[in-house]
Formats: sequence, C-alpha cells, structure tokens
Amino acid sequence: MPATKGSYYINSPFSGNYLDYIAKDVLEYMDLHFRTISDNHHRALIGGSMGGAGTLRICLAFPEKFIAAAALSPGNLVPELLDWKLMVPLIKELFGEKISKRMGAKTWTDILDTCDLIFSKDNPLLPSIKRDKNGKIINLNEKALNNWLKYDINNLIKEHPDALKKINLLINCAYNDEMGSAIAAKGINETLNEFEIPHQFELYDDPKATLSPHILGIAYHIIPAICFCLSFIS
Repeated sequence: MPATKGSYYINSPFSGNYLDYIAKDVLEYMDLHFRTISDNHHRALIGGSMGGAGTLRICLAFPEKFIAAAALSPGNLVPELLDWKLMVPLIKELFGEKISKRMGAKTWTDILDTCDLIFSKDNPLLPSIKRDKNGKIINLNEKALNNWLKYDINNLIKEHPDALKKINLLINCAYNDEMGSAIAAKGINETLNEFEIPHQFELYDDPKATLSPHILGIAYHIIPAICFCLSFIS
C-alpha cells in the first residue's frame, strides 16, 4: 500500500467521494457552525500542489459555489509525468545527488501508485507498462490510461468549458518546480486559452524558493493568492 496516500480531490472507489465531501459537506458544516455569508460572492477557494489540482476540480464541478479561485503549482498528474525524475534541491544539498535521486524515485513511484489506486483501482496502469531497452514506454493498458485521462484537468475543462468562465481564476507555478507542476500548469494554461477562459497565469522564478521551488514556491504565494481572491469578494 502506498505511503503517500491522498484523494486527488475526486470521487473514487479508493478514497470515497472526496470531491463531494469538500464541496458539499465541508461547506455545509462551515455555514452551519461559523458566521459565514453563504453565497458564491463571498466564497473563494485556494489550494497548492494536490490541493491546487483539487481547487480546479472542485470549481469545474461546482462553479456556482465560488467567485474566485487560486491554484498554486497544481499537481495534475498527466501521462507525460509518468517518467518524471523527482529530485528535491534541499535533499541534494544535504545528502548529495545520488541519494536525492534514489529518494526522489521512491517518492515518485509511491505517488504514481497512489494515483493508480485512485484513478483506476480495478484496472491499474503501472503494472501494464512495457518499455524498450532504453526505458522508453512502448506499450500500456489503454483502458487504464483512459481512466487516468478521465481525471486530467485539461479533459475536464474541455468537457465543461463554461464552468471556469464564471470564476476569477489565478494559476501560478515555479518554472523549475521539482514535482513537474510547471508542465501541468503550462498545459492547463494552454487549455484555458484554447477555450478563451479568462484567467491569470504566471511561471515565476523565486530565488527565495531555491531549496524547494514546489513547497516554498507555494508557501510564498499563499498571501498573494489570498489577496487576489479577496479582491473579488463583494
């Protein structure tokens, strides 16, 4: 069983109806127990990494609930990232490149195993992958791949092109994000542009985040994301 468990904020046989839980149960609880103004003009959503992808998924499924949203370094696990080489700069600085590569490979394999359980529990993708002598993927289970693609945010946008037009949207990411989120963010940006969905997008280079562009990059952009969302709260 993978150690890096998670929900990826979708309704899945593995993790339960987590998307509905956040968008319905959590919001209902907040409105019942706190002094909220329970309409979309006073509600925004912010998330980083897996939560950044979750922000987009939730807004696509429930666009009527939010006026603004910020997805920071969204972790959209597209097939292009199956062979991503994770190496955290901080780990490299502390323990050297060899250990960093080994730790990164273990963590990334665990993340992909978790995705397989969430996206395609009864028909896993990863065990089906065949590679040539150079390590290039030459064959895989197409049905399992299609299960993964069902949850690709780019495909969700294509299926619901009007949903995000109702939300003031911010997406940003470090260009050298060690988790491959820049690839995912650029893809989402291109899809949003294709469907003429207004949004703000930025790939940034933040020297303060050098030791972990993913984690520190998200941390340094939380306050600006809050300010962005608050600017649309009436």
